[in-house]
Amino acid sequence: MRRLLIRILLLLVVLAWLAGAGIVMFVRPDGPTDAPFDLRVPETPVSRFFGYDGYVCTSGVGFGPDGNDPRIETILVRQPLNRSAGTFPLSLRYSTNNKIPLREVRLAVSTTGRADLDDAEAWTWIARAKAERRGTQWVAVIEAAQAPASANTGSFRAQQILADGSTWSFAKTMPQAPTFLGRVHDTIGHWPLFNWLPALR
Repeated sequence: MRRLLIRILLLLVVLAWLAGAGIVMFVRPDGPTDAPFDLRVPETPVSRFFGYDGYVCTSGVGFGPDGNDPRIETILVRQPLNRSAGTFPLSLRYSTNNKIPLREVRLAVSTTGRADLDDAEAWTWIARAKAERRGTQWVAVIEAAQAPASANTGSFRAQQILADGSTWSFAKTMPQAPTFLGRVHDTIGHWPLFNWLPALR
């Protein structure tokens, strides 16, 4: 009897997942319709049908009340999980008006949402990009850096390196799917057992 109940429960879970996938085909999800700034985001079947489908995290910080103090603006775009590779692409646009030239920006991920910036072992560096001058801004763009699926519920970290060798970092929680089923998919979708299930956002 217990075995039958387990089978019925598993069948109901699969049917609910399939029904959700069908709903996604007809209901436009909330969120931006175009990739932000100058990031080139790979096209997917979902983005072709609905428009832009990334998870976005933006932030800005100033270092004082004086308008001459440097300001940093970032936007991180997380693309859907690549189930066969067990990774998901991250893209970062980092800009600052710092008077000291920005040399490069590095991007790292962790598997915990509370990783300490001083704990070197907690972070995995996945990409770096040289900065270039654009008007009054220094801009560095990282395109489609592959983050391990295990970082899904962790953090990302951006680090700037200035021309004088000084560094500064910030960390934020990884952007998550807007739905419960989407978050479940991002957590277990790369496991071989679930490769056949439809991708939900």
